[in-house]
Amino acid sequence: MLGEGFAKGEKYAYWRNAEIIYNCDASSFKSLGGGYASDKNYGFFENVKIQNSIGKSFHLLTYTYAADENSVFYESCQIEAANLTAFEILTSTVSKDDKSVYHKGVAVQGIHAPSFKCFENSYYAVDKHYAYWNTELIQEAHRPSFVAKAGCRFAKDKDNYFDMTKVIEPGDYNYSSAKAEYELKE
Repeated sequence: MLGEGFAKGEKYAYWRNAEIIYNCDASSFKSLGGGYASDKNYGFFENVKIQNSIGKSFHLLTYTYAADENSVFYESCQIEAANLTAFEILTSTVSKDDKSVYHKGVAVQGIHAPSFKCFENSYYAVDKHYAYWNTELIQEAHRPSFVAKAGCRFAKDKDNYFDMTKVIEPGDYNYSSAKAEYELKE
């Protein structure tokens, strides 16, 4: 047993319920955590060999991200053209570099990467033009006044409260909760 769902024997490595991980070198196979593993040749996510990965330098970054000397990976997918020296993990599904913002490893068009930032402990984010839930544009948000509290489900701007990308109307179920959250004294 290697931990984190992995095990190995003399000839094979295994994932969870004894699923054989084919095309791996069992003698050098090791668990890295977060569903990731490596051998001397490749990185693996769960029972999938990650193509174009380099096993000898493959390592865990966070629960959903790993890297080797050339690339960054989200689960089993290589994040194409990611700049390793400028790469930042912002949430479990959102990352960025100096050129792009990525959601689950896929570049999202239209977001200004250099100014993109997530609010602390939140899935709300902003760039210099817009506000977002993860990487989904919040159409009605007024960017200059948009704020989100750490750990809060709701966000607000000068005119509205938001639950993810939706405006919470005064008659909606969550309106009083959102209003109370932002009227509390800091």
